[in-house]
Amino acid sequence: MINKIISVILTVLFAVDSFFCGFMTCNRIKIEKSDETVGYYVDGKSENGLIRYGVEGSGNLFEPDESIKVVIECSDPKLYDTRVKVTLVSEQAKMSKRGYFKAKSDCSRYTFCFSSSKNGIFTVKILTVDNNEYSFNIGVMPRNKMAGSEFLYGIQPYLMRAKCWTENDCIPGMNSDETVKKILDAAQYLGVNLVREDFVGWGSMQSGEGAEINFDTQDYLVNAVNERNMKYNWILGCNAGEWSVNKKYKDGFDPERLWTYAPDEELWDSFVEALAEHYADNTDILWEIWNEPNWEFFTGTQDEYFTLLENTAKIIKEKNRSAYVYSGGLAVAERESNLPYYNKASELINKGLLDNFGYHNHDFDDKYFNNMSQMYSLAGEAGIKVGGINSESGIVGADAAFIAEKALYTRSKGADGFVSFSFRKNPEPESDINDFAFFDEYLQPTEAVLSYATVIRFLGQATFEKNLSDSENLVIDRYRSAGENLTVYYSFGKKSRVKASENITAAYDMFGNEIKVGKYITVSEKPIYILSK
Repeated sequence: MINKIISVILTVLFAVDSFFCGFMTCNRIKIEKSDETVGYYVDGKSENGLIRYGVEGSGNLFEPDESIKVVIECSDPKLYDTRVKVTLVSEQAKMSKRGYFKAKSDCSRYTFCFSSSKNGIFTVKILTVDNNEYSFNIGVMPRNKMAGSEFLYGIQPYLMRAKCWTENDCIPGMNSDETVKKILDAAQYLGVNLVREDFVGWGSMQSGEGAEINFDTQDYLVNAVNERNMKYNWILGCNAGEWSVNKKYKDGFDPERLWTYAPDEELWDSFVEALAEHYADNTDILWEIWNEPNWEFFTGTQDEYFTLLENTAKIIKEKNRSAYVYSGGLAVAERESNLPYYNKASELINKGLLDNFGYHNHDFDDKYFNNMSQMYSLAGEAGIKVGGINSESGIVGADAAFIAEKALYTRSKGADGFVSFSFRKNPEPESDINDFAFFDEYLQPTEAVLSYATVIRFLGQATFEKNLSDSENLVIDRYRSAGENLTVYYSFGKKSRVKASENITAAYDMFGNEIKVGKYITVSEKPIYILSK
């Protein structure tokens, strides 16, 4: 009875809203019946599968001013002869529209088109009279050129999980190959030039001591990335099971933690030798030696990791002197206890065995600036003169402004690269990567996609010149881009006002939309990009 009353009330409200909507054509969506059977990119469906929705095309990213066709399929008999409300909203592009259609038994498909001259994340919501709501996101942003070689803008999309694990790691409705392709299509659209991949999967490549090593899966992934002119960041870590573990750890071996144990030195070196030989001619692989070796991912001793690090780097460099090799990204990299890791990295960099050191940060914005300062202080104390690689950097909630700030600041500190963690939600809700994700399981974008793409849009082809201000409350970086000065302003702390530079030709917000600038600029956590002569 209550559901019937709610349905009647919603029907009346829909009718009233629809009546007034007709007088405001600028905010109205014109939804039409469609007899076309053209395929479309599915972005979701109801539990019973009788409502499906998405966009016509191959994905959810579109150029500004491009016509975008939204498709809604409704074949649920319970909704026939009822009104369905549809809204289209983008906070970044300042757009809000709505429209209605009456679901009919003789037509299951309804469409509408829109375009936007401004960049934004556009949320389509579908509300039925039984009070069910369905929604999905569409991104409007320029397709970026791939970032140049001066700096690596990376992502971590878990391609190996999509390829080798279960269908839950694939985009819903797609197989593993289709999923890998769609992920890399989206990455290429953003202009990223580095893909950091999950653990090497030694166990999936070699079944036991002396067994033949199967390169098929890794060749597939390396080639899929390299064919798009992107670098492949290989996390060379994780043992292959009990047979590959250092003998001292076999008595207490726990299969649930098999990936954390220090491997048998001889078996590991033999495996690395085979990898190094197989990929000796490939200079588009970055070799990261283990993941967070100072954390739960490595339960051996420091000395065991240092031996593994040096031996692995030596083997790879002997096969390919041009190979890029760096130490595993350290968790909580600012801690004083990490000094031995920086000392070892410094030693191996000086020997020509390492090209850089790796570090991670998943700090919140109130701690990030100080933690970065402490980390670089430790690296400096160890005698390291390179800027590292921030090979895993995320934030719970994928905060758009903070992700952009971290990418910007990492480059300004002289690092070689930045990897945004993580790229896409896993369809399984309990996945630990979901809170960090840029895209959902269908590759629907969030604001963080737009802000990160904007960083690459402006800095991907730019040359870093100098840092004009480096304090928690005011960071100003100067670049040179296409014959103009590019100045970036942002803050990790309080807002501030600074005098704008002269001869400004254009100014943009953190989503790449043009803004007006007066004599002064208000600097906040949201980066501003200023072009001037």
